[in-house]
Amino acid sequence: MEKIILASQSPRRKILLKNITENFEVIPSNFDEIWDENKNLEENILDFSEWKAFYVAKNNIWKIVIWCDTFPVHSKNGNYFKPKDLDDAKKMLLSYSNEVLSVFSWISLVKILENWEVKKISKIVETKIFWWKITENDVEKWLEKNEWQGRSWGFSIEWFSLQFVKKIDGCFLNIVWLPVNILKNMLEGF
Repeated sequence: MEKIILASQSPRRKILLKNITENFEVIPSNFDEIWDENKNLEENILDFSEWKAFYVAKNNIWKIVIWCDTFPVHSKNGNYFKPKDLDDAKKMLLSYSNEVLSVFSWISLVKILENWEVKKISKIVETKIFWWKITENDVEKWLEKNEWQGRSWGFSIEWFSLQFVKKIDGCFLNIVWLPVNILKNMLEGF
């Protein structure tokens, strides 16, 4: 397999990528995300994904650069990020009760060839999390586990929160930051 660069500092993505190959290095992308109000969510995130990968690729010719970003969208409340504090986490977790959370990953592979020709491929992966009813008492216990800290969406799917998941429609690995099964197929066709 060709030399690969993971353009992300995420420890989880690094661990998951090792399931495909040990032949990679980590070079975080320092590309600044600037939201374009004239574009929709999908267009903005695809731009970020491709530019973040390109930003690293331009200094690493002939290497495949992988960038992946994961983004949750609540069925009623829109986009979610990391909770700011305990109260924000509580509101976020309660909002999942009997709802659906879509988790999108944008994966981009970029490689700079001779004469600065750019080879790239991007893919969007969606996984839906369907939640059971979640009570305030459930959330209080959940918050005691401190899973919300530093976590997008205020939880880690593989721990305490899993008991509140009714079903998952799509790739489970997408929820834990890198759908390696899909990435493997992308790499094989690249």
